[in-house]
Amino acid sequence: MRIKFWMISLLLVGALALLNACTASPAAPAAPVAEATEAVATEAVAEEPVAEPTEAPTEEPAPEATAAGVEEATDACPAPGEGTELVTNEAAGYCFLVPVGYTTEEPVAGQLTIFAPEGTEGHRERAFINVYAANGQSAAEAADAYETEMLGAAHDFPITRTTATLGGVEAVVLDNLPGQDINRQVIAVSHDQVYRLGFVPADPQMGEAYTQMEALYALVMSSFTFLPAEATTGAAGESAPVTGALLEWEGEIDGACMTLRILPDNSAEVGQCGDALQAADNVNQTEWAAIQSHFAGIEADTPAGRISLQGQGEASGPAWERAAATWARFTAMELSSGRAGASARTALAWMLGEVEGEPGTCRQLLILAYGLAYANRTPCEGGQTEQVAQGWLETSELETFQGWLDNSARIEDAAGYVDAQGSEPLDAETVTEWATLIYERLAEQ
Repeated sequence: MRIKFWMISLLLVGALALLNACTASPAAPAAPVAEATEAVATEAVAEEPVAEPTEAPTEEPAPEATAAGVEEATDACPAPGEGTELVTNEAAGYCFLVPVGYTTEEPVAGQLTIFAPEGTEGHRERAFINVYAANGQSAAEAADAYETEMLGAAHDFPITRTTATLGGVEAVVLDNLPGQDINRQVIAVSHDQVYRLGFVPADPQMGEAYTQMEALYALVMSSFTFLPAEATTGAAGESAPVTGALLEWEGEIDGACMTLRILPDNSAEVGQCGDALQAADNVNQTEWAAIQSHFAGIEADTPAGRISLQGQGEASGPAWERAAATWARFTAMELSSGRAGASARTALAWMLGEVEGEPGTCRQLLILAYGLAYANRTPCEGGQTEQVAQGWLETSELETFQGWLDNSARIEDAAGYVDAQGSEPLDAETVTEWATLIYERLAEQ
């Protein structure tokens, strides 16, 4: 029995050992399975970020191409050297050098003004660059059109006409042109756009201002570069036109809000605010030229409406801003109605007594609502009027005149009228004294 019990015990111990071995053996492979799963997961995670960065760069070549195009356009421009700075206008398609310290402004696309350095005495404008559609014109044809626009079809001004090279193309140079200042115009055509560069003052008697102009002219002419066509193209691949208006006015006419726009080719558009503007007859070219040459650049809200004007003159300040807007309002009124009339613009017509030594012939002063005055000789009893001189009121005179129009009561006198809209009394003697001084000043010019 002992032997049997021992044998049974031995068998039980072996069975237990075998059982432990069998129980441990399935657990052993668990580690490799876990390692394999972990490896697969690691590979999967590694594959996803690799795929995304690989695709992203291939999807964004356009910005790189655009940047390269801009860089190419810049590379075409002259490199500034000591004492010069680069001016680039990619929208209008050009670049050039100016002396250090000169500044530029472009309040409206296509209309750039170049100023002499801060601290320069007097009027600082030295050049203007205007860009507008050529509509197939050559430089010579564009120059003819500009000369006619500014001076009329027949004139006797002693201007000179030569040719030069601007940006590698032939340009026409019109020198000794009259205006607010004697000026020089350089006119060229590139990519069916007219590039007109005006330089002021072109008068040696102007001293330092003339010296500055000549130095700027020489540098701009030698460095002016037309940018490659692709630098100024639109989505369709055609040259992007410069459409900035030379004048834009918005104000009230007969209770309705109206808009007037005058474009670089001197065509006009007019219509109600918010509606599509309609092409109108071109403005009076002689009158429009006088406005451009007298007024400085203007961006202002005035009692006569809001106005943006690309002027080339010196007249600025609230009184002149209102005057420019008044001219634009009358022009919009006439273009929208199809009727023009100088009498509607005349705010003062005043007789000043007989011309010395000419019985029966009187002096007469007419002043338009925006400050342009005419000194005339006319029969005292009425008849054909002869113009002696014309010119703009001085700023102090304009301020007095606008004050009368706003505050004084209308005068109807044997001497004439003042079309004032207020209620304060204004006596004829005061008007006569004031008007006589202006007449004499104009007649002596």
